[in-house]
Amino acid sequence: MHPIFSSNRTLLSVAILWSLLCCLIAFLLIKLDQQGHGALLITLQTLPLYGLLLFFGASNYYLCLRLPLANTPMPVLLVAQTLAAAITIGLWLVVALGWNWLLDQMSFQHAEAMYFDLLIANVLIALVLYVVWILVHYAYLGAKSEEHTSARSLEHQLLIKSIELEAIKLTVHPHFMYNSLTMVANLSLAAPEKIHDICVKMSDFLRYSVTYGKQDKVTFGDEITHIENYLSIEKERFGERLRVNMAIAPETLDKPTIALVLFPLIENCIKHGIGSQFEPGFISIAIEQRETLTHISISNSFDPSGIKPRSTKLGLSSLEKRIAYSFGPGAQMKVTKQPGQFMVELYLPALSQNPISLTGG
Repeated sequence: MHPIFSSNRTLLSVAILWSLLCCLIAFLLIKLDQQGHGALLITLQTLPLYGLLLFFGASNYYLCLRLPLANTPMPVLLVAQTLAAAITIGLWLVVALGWNWLLDQMSFQHAEAMYFDLLIANVLIALVLYVVWILVHYAYLGAKSEEHTSARSLEHQLLIKSIELEAIKLTVHPHFMYNSLTMVANLSLAAPEKIHDICVKMSDFLRYSVTYGKQDKVTFGDEITHIENYLSIEKERFGERLRVNMAIAPETLDKPTIALVLFPLIENCIKHGIGSQFEPGFISIAIEQRETLTHISISNSFDPSGIKPRSTKLGLSSLEKRIAYSFGPGAQMKVTKQPGQFMVELYLPALSQNPISLTGG
């Protein structure tokens, strides 16, 4: 729908302004009339036809919508708009000729002759008005695009805050801290020599989550080290129940990515997979380069009949929004659930210039 029809108030305002413009054009044509056709005849010709030109010119909005300034080559834009102007004004002149013929039949003599006398003036005025319509449409679409960008920016800022809160919840999860501290307490009795190593890994894990999570971008190597620390802690807790298989292509380690892109997936594997089964389970992590895309595949076993915590799916949803914003429209997340196995795949192009961080930077 054209913006002028978006509300009755807008339509009324445009109608009033356009009516004043039509009166001004009629006055101008009366002044330009050198054949003495008379003010009444010129007014009867001008007001209806230029009122109709409002809708003829407004139709250009849809062409401007299809040919945005930012994405259309200038030669294509000029040719398309010129052709549209010629067709629109040509049709309008045909209607004008019919209207003048009708006036002639209504005993307004010389109406058709007046049409040809004022033809050049009408063509020039119509062309100017059509160009004005083009400028108005592009200005409106530009303002609308900027408003949409601002709205998206606000949405992203809200998303950032939501992600930041979610990251804090995941990083300092009460159950994770409780389980880890309980494990350390048990190790102090059974294997005190392991405590130092576990505490260092916990410290590195928390430091990365808090410090690196605030950076715009990190490398996949950083992310791998982070989840290795996390999995080392969990492996000490689950023992032989947790098997981890990693296949990381060396060329992907230095590639930039957003912080904490892997941790929500690995945490999900532990929380809803390994933690739900009594038999030994696995987590498989694979990262490889596929032409222009970095492919990440993380899968885990799970027991369909096991006891699982309630899932809000906020972690996967937030991650999907983060990668869509940071990596662009080429980023994809694919979730596959098979009997006894859950897999998430990420297809990530090169990181954009404005990646999303957990502090809104």
